[in-house]
Amino acid sequence: MTIISVKDLSEELGISRQAVYKRINQLPLRCQPKKIDGVYKLSAQTIDLIRNFEEVTTNVTTTDNQPVVTLETQVKELKEDKKRLYEQLIQKDKQINKLQLLVDQQQQLTLQSNQQIHQLQLEATKQTEEQPNQTTPAPVQAEKTEPNPLPVKTGFFSRLFKK
Repeated sequence: MTIISVKDLSEELGISRQAVYKRINQLPLRCQPKKIDGVYKLSAQTIDLIRNFEEVTTNVTTTDNQPVVTLETQVKELKEDKKRLYEQLIQKDKQINKLQLLVDQQQQLTLQSNQQIHQLQLEATKQTEEQPNQTTPAPVQAEKTEPNPLPVKTGFFSRLFKK
């Protein structure tokens, strides 16, 4: 098996190394060589494909059973993808708006229920205040007595700097 470098092949064909790299990149994926230590090592099959580059580009559809992807078809596909993604974005915006509406409605309902609870609590407290509480006796007033005076503890500095 013959292995040759890109530089040697470019010298043999009389074209630049960039032209060889361009031809390598335009080869079908199954025919493209692998880089070994950052350098392409071209096998005999790949060398033949690069030498017969014009034939390869015209016969790609017959050997791979896949059409040649041209720039125009890629642009068309990208435009279709862009259109599809834009439609998805519009749908997502609609979903976000619906969810925001639901959140707003939920907040309004929560506020209304909190107001109703507060109103019921106020009514309940008014009812308990209006009805005399007969079960609990009136509070007994405690006799006022003066507490025993205890010595006040003072700190070191307050004793040192008495006013």
